[in-house]
Amino acid sequence: MLNTFTDETAGAVTIDTIDKEQLGASLAKAPARDRTWLKTLGFTAEPGKFAFLPGTGGRPNRVVLGADLERDPLWALAGLPDTLPEGWE
Repeated sequence: MLNTFTDETAGAVTIDTIDKEQLGASLAKAPARDRTWLKTLGFTAEPGKFAFLPGTGGRPNRVVLGADLERDPLWALAGLPDTLPEGWE
């Protein structure tokens, strides 16, 4: 998994990748609030699908991205600039 792209953390949003096959294990380790949020959204970790996790002040503090890390670890993040809302790329 890719850990970081920058040391500049001010205003940064964490991007977590989750393989569909590991979704259950990932959710089990996640805070209850995040687990509930992702279940409510129907997030299934399909490659290329993402969900924002809420942070303080109404701003998302994390993006969770479904990815096929076994087959395409490098390309898992390639589509984000085209799919995230304006201002997030």
